Amino acid sequence: MSTQIAMEPRASYDHAICAACGGECCRRMAGACSPADIARLFPAADLRSSVLLALRSGRYAVDWWEAEPLIPFVRAAVKGHEGRLHHPAWAGECTFFNGGCELSDDDRPHQCRILRPRENGECEMPPGYESKLAYAEMWGATGIDLMEIGLDLSGASSDESGTEGGDEDGHAE
Repeated sequence: MSTQIAMEPRASYDHAICAACGGECCRRMAGACSPADIARLFPAADLRSSVLLALRSGRYAVDWWEAEPLIPFVRAAVKGHEGRLHHPAWAGECTFFNGGCELSDDDRPHQCRILRPRENGECEMPPGYESKLAYAEMWGATGIDLMEIGLDLSGASSDESGTEGGDEDGHAE
């Protein structure tokens, strides 16, 4: 799998298909971001600084592909877990979903922008993007240690549950 973003978002999004199903994908899992998403949405001197800004917003979190070693990536936060720096999740409603996405088409995470809605509700991802691994590989290629980046926000180290500093739920202070 190449660490390059193989597919750019489509020019127009079919909102009617998503509205008909009620955003089932958005209610199941928050979308993964490419490094380019974070750099564009949180302009800063470098990508690491952009990631810090995204995490400070409380609306993005570090998740990971469960391999040995873990391979982290950035995604939108799961509703109810906003502000958590590291949050490995298998499911949960996206923080930006409120009966529809509150983000513009261009500001949605890469994974959301490349999703192919289907009228039968069986939406699909393009080949190579069916799992978290594609995003973990993209982020791995940046050289940024996303598992340690929360230390800059909290001044504390991770505990065994994957939470960072802040309160006992891993919320940034």
